[in-house]
Amino acid sequence: VYQVAKIPEPVTKMQNFLTELFDNVYHLLSHFCTNIGPEFYHQPSLGTNLIMSVLSNIQTVPDFRLRGVNRTFLKHFIINCPVSCVPTVLLPVLRHLCPYVQSHMDKRWQYIKTVRENPNYDEDNTDSQEVLDDIILRVMSREYIDTIKASLTSGSKSNNSENGTQNENS
Repeated sequence: VYQVAKIPEPVTKMQNFLTELFDNVYHLLSHFCTNIGPEFYHQPSLGTNLIMSVLSNIQTVPDFRLRGVNRTFLKHFIINCPVSCVPTVLLPVLRHLCPYVQSHMDKRWQYIKTVRENPNYDEDNTDSQEVLDDIILRVMSREYIDTIKASLTSGSKSNNSENGTQNENS
């Protein structure tokens, strides 16, 4: 059977472009953190520029996209940040992002709790939006905890490696 390929409409093309653009920006920033390293973090006003551009309107990002921001960009951003750039780059970004993510997840967990307490809630109905929301929230919470863990442990690793190189040079 021969089928004629349907040419996407302009609206579909635009939606695909915006979806891919969103993902690609965070992947690109992650690669900058990993591959360019300290030169990337020493860019003038990097923290402020990230907050004003890439992280602006983060409250409009749906949960599955917020999960990608955390997993794709934020974790690599924290792990690869040099100690000298923590006050000027990392802390402003974390001050902007962490309170929002925490309050957002609190609201989402409260919503899940009220849905589960509803007498009409059916645990066996795995097609429901509530079940999907629950799964996304659980995975997002787990990844956010990993990011927090990275922010608490990566700085000490960097300090130890810098102290080790200083001791070797002495």
